[in-house]
Parts: sequence; C-alpha cells; structure tokens
Amino acid sequence: MSQFQLIPYDRLREYFADQLGIPVSVGSIFSFNKEAFGLLEGFDNLVREKLNESSLVHADETGIDKSLGAGRSELG
Repeated sequence: MSQFQLIPYDRLREYFADQLGIPVSVGSIFSFNKEAFGLLEGFDNLVREKLNESSLVHADETGIDKSLGAGRSELG
C-alpha cells in the first residue's frame, strides 16, 4: 500500500494497529519494502531487458484526444 497507493508509513502503521490489531513499527514497514524490492529486482531487470529488446511494446492502449487543446487530455 505504501508503494502503489503512496500511503505514508505512519498511516500504514496506524492502519495495521487500528484495523487489524497488528502492532508494527514504521521501521518494520520500511524493511518489508526494502526486502520486497530486493526480491523483485531481478524480475524488474528481466522485464526491462525484454522490453528494450522488443520491436513492439504495448504499454498503454488509452487514447488521448488532442482536440481538447494544449495541456488538456481526455483518456477514453
């Protein structure tokens, strides 16, 4: 939640304590994130390598309507 939803560590600590009844420190949450990053680093590097080697990359199929003017876009 702290990475995908950008929820601050202290709010996560409060959530775990209040909603789940699990006391956890901000330092532990940081350590969990650091460990997860380390475990996923090889996968991340592999995906980046494969994307760089690919002649075609499908990253997003959302259209952007340029007729709305500068600085505005409509995601459809």
